[in-house]
Amino acid sequence: MTSPRVSFIVVTHARAQWLSGALASIQRQTVNCREIVVVVNGPDPETQQLLRALGSEARVAVLEHNYGVGAGRNAGVALARGEILVFLDDDAELRDLDTAMRLLKHFERDPELGVVGFLVMDAATGAIESRCIPFRNKRVPQGPTAACYFAGGACAIRRAVFDRVGFYDESLFYGGEEVDLSYRLLEAGFRILFDPSVAMLHYAVGDRSESFALYFSARNRPWVALRHLPLLCCVTHIVAWWAWSLAGGLQAGAVASALRGMRDCVAGTPEIWRKRRPISRRTTQFLARNSGRLWY
Repeated sequence: MTSPRVSFIVVTHARAQWLSGALASIQRQTVNCREIVVVVNGPDPETQQLLRALGSEARVAVLEHNYGVGAGRNAGVALARGEILVFLDDDAELRDLDTAMRLLKHFERDPELGVVGFLVMDAATGAIESRCIPFRNKRVPQGPTAACYFAGGACAIRRAVFDRVGFYDESLFYGGEEVDLSYRLLEAGFRILFDPSVAMLHYAVGDRSESFALYFSARNRPWVALRHLPLLCCVTHIVAWWAWSLAGGLQAGAVASALRGMRDCVAGTPEIWRKRRPISRRTTQFLARNSGRLWY
């Protein structure tokens, strides 16, 4: 059997009504040699029933529990057969019919291109979600631009990236896993491109509480910095993300969640330190020149 050129990977749980839209936008793509991979992150009868209706069109993995974002995406990578892996959030849709074809052209032109990040737009208002813009000034560039990180639910990644630098870090569970992978792939010599003409529409369903996000921001961001960055940058990351988490906790009445994240960050630091692999001066300089996650 001929392997598909493109594998579309969607990780989902308890969002069957939104997942159907994501899958329909994939089915409308004009690329011929493709496959759909869906990872159900913990048993979900409604979603599983929806996927059974697709029959053999989708390759499906149902995990025993919700193992987190990184583990779900890793399961999708393991199941996928394509050279280019397109990741899409389950509450989002690809805006254009030729998205996959344009992504393939990027990878064909540049053998060292590891990732292409997309523009993320609010499906209701058309507003651009700033989290997808991988630059400090949060301005959308005029065309495809070299970047230092990407949004994990709106990107395409060359399979060779995972073969060379490893999979997503599953211990993070939620948040920071894309930045962690970005440091590793840049250090290995791959490039990241942000193309604002490639867009997805996000319905922002939102099943995560503010306290959930605050906990993982306080825990994960310092961990990722400690693994990869110069020590002074680690200090600024800890100060910045703990201050942000506490401020957000005060605003949302969830200070306890931020404090738990800080406590667990400290408790896990010895293990993180043992895995520390600082990036080279070359990569550090690239981050500094291209608005990367260096100081915060």
